[in-house]
Amino acid sequence: MKKRIKTIYISNILEGYYKNYNTLKSKKERDFWTKYDALDSNRALLYGGDDKVIITSFPIHTSHFADMKSLMKWENTHLLSPRKPSHSISADCMTDKKFHESIIEIIKNNPGIALIPYRLTPQFQKLIHFLKAKKLTFETPETIPEEKQFILNYFNTKRGFRHLWHMSAANNPPYIQIPEGFITQNKKEAIDAAWWFKQRAESFVVKYNSGVQGIGVELIDQAKLPHDKARFYPHMKKVLSDKMWNEPTIIVERGIEANEKAKSISPSLEIYISPEGEVSGSYA
Repeated sequence: MKKRIKTIYISNILEGYYKNYNTLKSKKERDFWTKYDALDSNRALLYGGDDKVIITSFPIHTSHFADMKSLMKWENTHLLSPRKPSHSISADCMTDKKFHESIIEIIKNNPGIALIPYRLTPQFQKLIHFLKAKKLTFETPETIPEEKQFILNYFNTKRGFRHLWHMSAANNPPYIQIPEGFITQNKKEAIDAAWWFKQRAESFVVKYNSGVQGIGVELIDQAKLPHDKARFYPHMKKVLSDKMWNEPTIIVERGIEANEKAKSISPSLEIYISPEGEVSGSYA
């Protein structure tokens, strides 16, 4: 690497989500999502421009990498992967000796280099401490200070989002209203809330507070549910049988009919906040 490296991208997708996958009852589903995220880490190849190192759980296919470099005219993009990847690639960066020696050498040769993860996780935070203890000079431009991370973690939950939406809409009603719903303390209260919707003949959604990838989201058609309470409760207990539903805080909210004529039924909006606090749209 003769030319200066500006950024190391740590594609720790699985690291942020594997604990949620472990709450699934189905081993087949657990294994599917674990493998999906481990392989999905190759998306980091498209992050940023040239002059970068991409760290993924598994090596990116050689031909694919060569094609991308040719198409993008990259001359200084490099790949790194651990020999025996675990669920946590940040942990691998610390425990795999040969692997972390390569990372340390890159940082030493490129003081001020930026370390950017897919997601801020406790494991990535430990990696930052590990590298700082070695007196290395690097930046973490997309990672907020540790003492302020609570607010990020709080609003990154289903409960936190409902709270944030109401806060942001307090003096400026949005064009899109959040569905009527309840933040329940446990599975029993969640089923009570579900029965409340059923009595009104309204379909509803049950959400695991920390759900990802659509896992922990149950779309319930009220017309397909038992009409009497004695059979309704056992039925819902069966629906909510994965381990995740034994954790506190479950969101139950009114279902919304999708407008299938719309060009985009569920848009994902990406915004960028500059260091100066200016907000601009990136893409939808």
